[in-house]
Amino acid sequence: MSDDDLVRRLAAATSTLLRIFKVADSHNIAELPPPELHALLFLGEADGATPGEVAAHLAVAATTCTSIVDRLARQGLVTRSRDEIDRRSVRIRLTEDGRRAFDSVEAEHERRYRAMLEPLSTEERRAIVGLMEKVAAAVSPRDKPPGWP
Repeated sequence: MSDDDLVRRLAAATSTLLRIFKVADSHNIAELPPPELHALLFLGEADGATPGEVAAHLAVAATTCTSIVDRLARQGLVTRSRDEIDRRSVRIRLTEDGRRAFDSVEAEHERRYRAMLEPLSTEERRAIVGLMEKVAAAVSPRDKPPGWP
């Protein structure tokens, strides 16, 4: 099989997985639009992040991030508070409802990943996870020059 064939097969498999997760996320248990869902998921892992950190993670402008956080705050999922050390800085934290929403979405994601791994042997599971980690590291935008795809 040629490299071109492998690239086409990889593109098709990736497209299928992305489509499945995109549809599932659009019907997420928290009933949040994708931008709010991704912000919630980030804050679930980085509770107390600054608006700049959230914007950077989401790869959106600061004004867009403000709108996303405003919508989450109106739904009672996050709060903003001044940093106790640097009073000029704002921290965004999940509320109890926000933590419950995060936990339910994470549980659903875990269920989907387990379903993906279920038909594989232990050896295949280790191999696919290791390879996915390697690919993710290779294409991660961290430490890449501006404009890098």
